[in-house]
Amino acid sequence: DPDPSPIQAGELRLQQSTLHAIGVQWDMKGDFNRNATVLVAYRKTGDSQWQQAQPLLRTLFDGAGTSRIGWHVVCPNRFSGSVLNLDPATSYQVRLTLHDPDGGDQEQIIEAQTKQALGDVANATVLHVYPQSYQGARLTPNFDTINQAYDAVQAGQTILLHSGVHQFGDVQARQQRYGDDRIAYIHPPLDEQVTQLYTDFSAENRQHNRVIHLNKQASVTEPITITGAADGSTILDGGAVGIMMDLTGAVSHRISHLTFRNMETAIYANDAQQIEIANCHFVDLRYGINAGPHHDHHLNKQADDSSSRITGWTVINNSFIGNWPEGQWQNGWSVDKNIYGYLPLRLNTGIQLGGQGHDIAHNLVRGFWDGISVYPIVMPPSDPTMCNGAIDIYNNRIDQCPDDGIEMDYGVANIRVIRNYITNTHMGISMQPVFGGPGYVIRNVIYNTRIFALKIARNPSGLRIFHNTFAVANAARMETGWANTLMVNNLFLGSPDTPSGPLWTGNPTPLLSKLDYNGYSQTACNKWFWVIPAMDRPYHASGQIVFDSFTDFQNATGMETHGISNLAINTLVNVPAPTTRHWAEQPGLNFSLAHDSPAVDRGMVLPNINDQVTGDAPDLGALEQGVDLPVYGPVLEEVSDE
Repeated sequence: DPDPSPIQAGELRLQQSTLHAIGVQWDMKGDFNRNATVLVAYRKTGDSQWQQAQPLLRTLFDGAGTSRIGWHVVCPNRFSGSVLNLDPATSYQVRLTLHDPDGGDQEQIIEAQTKQALGDVANATVLHVYPQSYQGARLTPNFDTINQAYDAVQAGQTILLHSGVHQFGDVQARQQRYGDDRIAYIHPPLDEQVTQLYTDFSAENRQHNRVIHLNKQASVTEPITITGAADGSTILDGGAVGIMMDLTGAVSHRISHLTFRNMETAIYANDAQQIEIANCHFVDLRYGINAGPHHDHHLNKQADDSSSRITGWTVINNSFIGNWPEGQWQNGWSVDKNIYGYLPLRLNTGIQLGGQGHDIAHNLVRGFWDGISVYPIVMPPSDPTMCNGAIDIYNNRIDQCPDDGIEMDYGVANIRVIRNYITNTHMGISMQPVFGGPGYVIRNVIYNTRIFALKIARNPSGLRIFHNTFAVANAARMETGWANTLMVNNLFLGSPDTPSGPLWTGNPTPLLSKLDYNGYSQTACNKWFWVIPAMDRPYHASGQIVFDSFTDFQNATGMETHGISNLAINTLVNVPAPTTRHWAEQPGLNFSLAHDSPAVDRGMVLPNINDQVTGDAPDLGALEQGVDLPVYGPVLEEVSDE
């Protein structure tokens, strides 16, 4: 046994809270034999009964990323984790119980409050902006342009953009930039100098290429609201401008009920707090939202002493429709990359948001290179408050993305991807890499990817992959190198024509990782591959062991002692066998478990994850029998009769 190594607790930090989660990080010293634990309980302030949550995840100088391309991080001596499924704007107590058999035990009870949504101001002053073509009577005060109205607006007031097309920019610019045979905002412009102009987000360039700079500071209780008509008929046509709204410097702004079209980037920011974007429609553009905590002149980097912050955003109930042609998402990697190159194509994302304290929920994202991405700060700063963390991505509907549905890439702690529905993507959820975690992937449904459901690439560390349904042709084929990871209660349902076997992956930290309580389908090969990762070459393996049966795999590796195999796609109520080709959605699709499925009641109990159990034990997969089905994508608003 290793020598005793008592633990010594250090700084305990609350991350920016979200509407439904609280994240913590607790720095440590000592415990080099790694036998300390932190149990978590929580309750609403004033309640007497504690409820159990998931224990915190331990990192202890773990490696994440790969030095081959300069993305290698040594994770600190730290515990991190989240309390999930909380109520918004509610005060909680979180109890952390640190125990080390070698000494250093202590208990901490901290007060935390979930995020409060921006308030509605009763009888708010309304500033009216009418489209250029409007001929009728005007309410007062009214303004000819949104810029004039914003110059006059104060905290607690509303700018109302009336129905019609509000035209900006040069209506011919798009055709001049892309030509008739190009698809605007996906393929690069004809002129390389123009490409640089619209992908350079430096302060000077933004000033020349944006319509409006929103930079006033309001408050949660008295936000500034910029809204259109509730029926969705207010259109902002950018005329191919670079940026429609630059929110750098803004605090407590709500943007709602607007249609953004014909622009490179609809909403951009590099320092903005408490922003809500709701009930908007984004179409015919390169980026819907592109906001990250970086310096102006270093798009994907940030120094520890930077004052830039993106915190507390809520992006909810919107639709983002990209320009990729219907049914042609497969051409991204197979055709278009060879013609145009990778970098120009990847500058095309529905929502790209970094920083902390964000809710990205109930959005429809379709036809972008990547659907929803954490902002690419490829090397996390040493200051934990400057890292990508505490970002919740949930209940979104994502479809037809030539690369990834959701990218958790470059997240550090408490990136939470929960209850999303992803179809027709190159890969479903990417984690290349997560720097220490935890990175939560919970109750997602991924169907019909061209390659894998999970892009667990470039040696991510600290994943918590619970209760997902992965119905993809390649079954449980994943990259190797995922470390310090738990992967339990999932369904991996492939195609009977899959040549690589039900499972093909590998793990470099078997003492810290667990693959168990998962269900696997039979495939054409039906051999089980356990791969020895080549740590500095994430797409290669230094060797692999092939097992003739699931039982042989269980006995030899110690993994999946409670797992089940030989499932088929008919273990789900109504789902066609997945392919690697485009699938046009059909009515009646149902990813629930069939009544007689072997996956019913076969899961592991996970407090704060599967508290709603209807049988003797949790079911495998994303959907528990007898529990209401999730709503994916935008939720219809209730319209008042008044």
